[in-house]
Order: sequence, then C-alpha cells, then structure tokens
Amino acid sequence: MILTIFILSRISLIMNRKYTGKYHDVDQNDIPFSVQFSMNVVFDSKMIFKGKVWEEVFSKKTDKFLSVKGFIDEDHISFIKQYPCFFSSDINGELIIDCSKPGHEVIYDGYWNEEKGIWEGEWEVEGETNLLGTDDVISDIYTGDFEMKMD
Repeated sequence: MILTIFILSRISLIMNRKYTGKYHDVDQNDIPFSVQFSMNVVFDSKMIFKGKVWEEVFSKKTDKFLSVKGFIDEDHISFIKQYPCFFSSDINGELIIDCSKPGHEVIYDGYWNEEKGIWEGEWEVEGETNLLGTDDVISDIYTGDFEMKMD
C-alpha cells in the first residue's frame, strides 16, 4: 500500500505541455524571415523539461523531430534544441540536409512577458570555427529572437 501511494504521488509531479512559437532569422541577403515551431515537452517536479520539436522548415523537409531540453525558473526559460542531422543553407539559400553528419545545437534564453502572455528572448548558434594563427580560435556566432506561448 505504501509503494502504491509513492508511485501515484510521483506521477502527479510530471506535467506535459505544448508550446507553439516562431524564431526570427535573416537569409544570405539580410532579408528577415520567421520559422514556426511546436514543442511538446514533459516537466519534472523541478521544472526541468525535455521533449520534441516540430520545426516548419527542417521537419517538413525531413519528417524528423528535433530534441529539446531545458528548464523554467520563475519568469526565466532556457533550452537547447538539437537537430538530429546536419542542416544549413548555401549562399543561394538552398537547404543542405545531410543525415550522415551530426546536427547542431541552438541555445534559447528568454523571459516571460506578462503583458503579452508569451515567452520571448534570443537564440544563439555557433557557426564555423577557424584557427587564427597557432593560439587563437575564431567562431562565428549567429543570433536572433524568438517568441512562444503555451497551447
């Protein structure tokens, strides 16, 4: 009987949530565009979550989900989206997808906007890394903004 009560109390601490949103970026010609996404996550009792992301461009083209993990701490949210395989675009804006190569991570960090009723913040991804001389490493960092709400 005690074991049953413990299991039931642990189950009640898990929450499933769905978020929809979009992130903003610019193409090779500095023309802004946005990409829609939906995120299904499971929270534990410490507001740490993990789940899957369906992204308008990548997922429609590959039929694959991205993985996501992160946390919420009061009005702050932070999460990392992981592409399951290599995803980029060339200088002409054509998509490059190579599932024989690993995908990259995108780091999101934001805050709750009470007035709008949404999460909003910035995303960041590391681009190409090059060696400059013998001691210095230079990495391209790309950033943009995002917003999302709970469905």
